[in-house]
Amino acid sequence: MRAATLQVLLLLTAVACGGDDEPTAPSILQVGGAWTFTESYTDTPLQTTCTNQATVTFAQTGASFSGNSVQTGSCTDPTGTFANSGTFQLRNGRVDNNNVQWTDDGEPVCNYTGTISGTPPNRMSGTVRCNGVVANVSYDARGTWQMTR
Repeated sequence: MRAATLQVLLLLTAVACGGDDEPTAPSILQVGGAWTFTESYTDTPLQTTCTNQATVTFAQTGASFSGNSVQTGSCTDPTGTFANSGTFQLRNGRVDNNNVQWTDDGEPVCNYTGTISGTPPNRMSGTVRCNGVVANVSYDARGTWQMTR
């Protein structure tokens, strides 16, 4: 009887301590909301450098997001300085672990990739590449960006 009682107690202890063996899904970092954004990029062959600041707002659903950017900035090329301001739609946003990427609808289109940091996420930074043909001019600008909240 004592051996049977001990076996039952051991079995109950094992069941009670076993827990759920299913792994928990990793939580998706949340980037939704307003961010303060800066970037700088250069198209070396065209001798053009742009520096921009923006308020960026993302709406996130799961690992996907989209948003807009209200930007003020300027570019300098051999002929002088010109404005690079406007409102841009941000699309195809994706969060994968601490990696982030999205595309804007500017001319030329810019593709952003980077990393998310902070707990909760309060900083992102990475690289930008803007390439395409606008008014028969081929652009291929590359640079860096960062944003905080």
